Amino acid sequence: MPSTDQKAARDLQRAIALHTVGKVDEAEELYRRVVERAPRNAPALYFLGEIEFARGDVQRAEQFARRACAADKAFAPAQVLMGNVANALGDLGAAVTAWRAAVAIEPGNAAANVNLALALPGSGEPIEAETRARRAIAAEPASFRAHYALGCALVAQGRLTDAERPLLRALEHAGDNTVILREIAGLLIQMKRFSEASTYVNRALLLAPEEAATHNVLGTLLANQNDHAAAETAYRDALRLGGSTPSLLSELGMTLRVLGRFDEAIACFEQ
Repeated sequence: MPSTDQKAARDLQRAIALHTVGKVDEAEELYRRVVERAPRNAPALYFLGEIEFARGDVQRAEQFARRACAADKAFAPAQVLMGNVANALGDLGAAVTAWRAAVAIEPGNAAANVNLALALPGSGEPIEAETRARRAIAAEPASFRAHYALGCALVAQGRLTDAERPLLRALEHAGDNTVILREIAGLLIQMKRFSEASTYVNRALLLAPEEAATHNVLGTLLANQNDHAAAETAYRDALRLGGSTPSLLSELGMTLRVLGRFDEAIACFEQ
């Protein structure tokens, strides 16, 4: 007769197989059965956390992630999930710490490496971000997030020509993705290749005309082409769509200053 551990292991494998083919509810039931039999089964706890995280229940996901980490401190996926939870809760420092713990356990962990690659440029560490992105690509060559992260890391280093290829690869793997389209457009604007940048901005607008960030990039493109009246319209569209950020207000302010509307410009800068 199978032991409790053997039954748990059997159910875990069945659950993972179901989860892999998208039968989440059935997989969840089996994961819970595993945890009932083996309360410190780190993989089952981790997968329950992943399911809750995918549903948007970050608090429940955090509970399972903590239990998984406590059950097995050397289980890298649980550390990745802890990082994802911390990031979702707005604690980037804790997220980076957890992702670093994951790569300390498993240096080639693609998820942890790509998450670090995306987070580190904003913390002033674009060179390490490049290293992490390249490790993620080595582990998962078709990961659009890894190629995107590499492109962003290279942009952060000022290596604009080098950044173009990984960003285009990211787009190739992702299909039409407005975030990547905007990043490519922004890169091309910096390189003064305005006609090409316009192509990517227009693609993003066709895909999602209500995304404020795309109108912001359009404004930047138009301002760089000295079409400041049109740039103002694009920036105001971004504001209307909920894109009020310090950088957007600053760009609008500079455009208004060029147009000679100094009081309105000052109001933007003061915001």
